[in-house]
Amino acid sequence: MGLVFCVAGFVIITIGWNGMASRACIDCQMPYLLSAGASGLGMIMFGTSLLLLSSLRAERLELEERLFDINRQLSLMGSAMELREAGSASANGKVVAGRSTYHRPDCRLVQGRDNLDLISVKMAEASGLSACRVCNPETADATA
Repeated sequence: MGLVFCVAGFVIITIGWNGMASRACIDCQMPYLLSAGASGLGMIMFGTSLLLLSSLRAERLELEERLFDINRQLSLMGSAMELREAGSASANGKVVAGRSTYHRPDCRLVQGRDNLDLISVKMAEASGLSACRVCNPETADATA
């Protein structure tokens, strides 16, 4: 929309200049200069403002996405530290995060893997992970 307003402003200025150029009297040129010039400049300024706001919104959304990723990585790093300290035998209500699912620490699908992240069930669900169908971590000892 911003580009449309900018182009329309330049078109209006061109039409005003064309009308003004066809008049020899300075007093006859003033209405073209004032109406077309002011309208064209106003539309160009409005279009530029729209372009600037669009750019700012896109940058804000990109920054929000990066902050979300950083926050997720920090929480997963904290979970990994907990996993190393506690060991995988006693999870105390924690589950292991995979790519798209979460598992019990003793699940056969995650045994022997490195870089496992230990998180809570609520955090796993908030991250969009689904429960493993093999170990069913939603049962009593994983959600305790």
